[in-house]
Amino acid sequence: PFRPDVPVPDNAGFRYEEKKEAAEQAEKSKATLEFVKTTLGDDVKEVRLSENLGTHPVCMVPEEGMTFEMEKYFQRLNPEMGMKAGRILELNPNHRLFGLLQVAVAQDEEKAKKIAKILYAQALLMADLPLENPGEYTDLVCELVQ
Repeated sequence: PFRPDVPVPDNAGFRYEEKKEAAEQAEKSKATLEFVKTTLGDDVKEVRLSENLGTHPVCMVPEEGMTFEMEKYFQRLNPEMGMKAGRILELNPNHRLFGLLQVAVAQDEEKAKKIAKILYAQALLMADLPLENPGEYTDLVCELVQ
């Protein structure tokens, strides 16, 4: 409930200017977001920007309906059921890796695909979800670090 004696923080919700900036950022990033979605295919339902990630480059959020905890529960209950929550990949437009991804999309598609796959794997790890191929993830990280 609303309590008039509790101060409302300055960042409680977007102001008009912030909403406008977020919409402009999303429009500028449209090609990058579409590239990541195409690269990841059916592994994600959607790829979008998020201003709520702080210092993290990426996160995975569930699509409406089923949480990741519910998915894990059903997986333990009956692994053959194959019930999975829809995955939405959120990228931080203010993170250095997002900038590198945008440059790679424009200049080096193979490198951009590798960055997109690494970001996806990081999001899975942060959501405490299993990687389908941990070896591929470590190979990609090693390739890009060299």
